[in-house]
Amino acid sequence: PIRLVLKFGISLVSVIFLIALYLVFRYYVTGREVSGWLSIFLSIWLLSGFIIIILGLIGTYIGKIFETVKRRPLYIAAEIIGRK
Repeated sequence: PIRLVLKFGISLVSVIFLIALYLVFRYYVTGREVSGWLSIFLSIWLLSGFIIIILGLIGTYIGKIFETVKRRPLYIAAEIIGRK
């Protein structure tokens, strides 16, 4: 689930960034301005996407810390061979 949150944040930022690029391109080509509510909407979603990415990174980092704190061996031997 933590990796899904990270992927969702990255995809959200990517989609919003592409929409913003399209709107800027449309403004320079056709001269049609973007309404005020849409620019506020896009900026809020963009910042929300960055926050979701940061939460995903923090969750991944805490998960790795949790795995190292358990102090489990890197491998588990099924049986001991040659031990008397």
